[in-house]
Amino acid sequence: MNGVGMEIDNDVKRDEVVKLVRELMDGKKGKEMRRQAMDWKTKAEEATRPAQGHVNPMLKLAKILHSNGFQITFVNTEYNHRRLLKSRGPNSLDGLPDFHFEAIPDGLPPSDANATQDIPSLCDSTSKHSLVHFVIFFQTRVFQ
Repeated sequence: MNGVGMEIDNDVKRDEVVKLVRELMDGKKGKEMRRQAMDWKTKAEEATRPAQGHVNPMLKLAKILHSNGFQITFVNTEYNHRRLLKSRGPNSLDGLPDFHFEAIPDGLPPSDANATQDIPSLCDSTSKHSLVHFVIFFQTRVFQ
């Protein structure tokens, strides 16, 4: 997928910068950039919904980032965290330095461990209940 951008050469003149900024704010290229940004935002939100099928690809991405020197905290719902432990084994999340797992409530009542959660209910519940837990997590652990 191609991106949209603006280019300024080394001989920058004020009127050229003003013209480019106006093009970004009001012009066709700026509208296209905003549309593409919203498309990417939507794709990112869809890719990180709290469904179990999204956990494995996000875990792979986290492992790739970790292998490149990033410190990782993988935040998951309590339900998905329990399912991850069940499917991979109770010690599967141990032993990786700078790779941590955290679980936050999804706001749904406890359910059968083998049942799949109702996705619309899960999305609605996490959007209403999980954000506060996520913010508290960040305030208490990330920004100590």
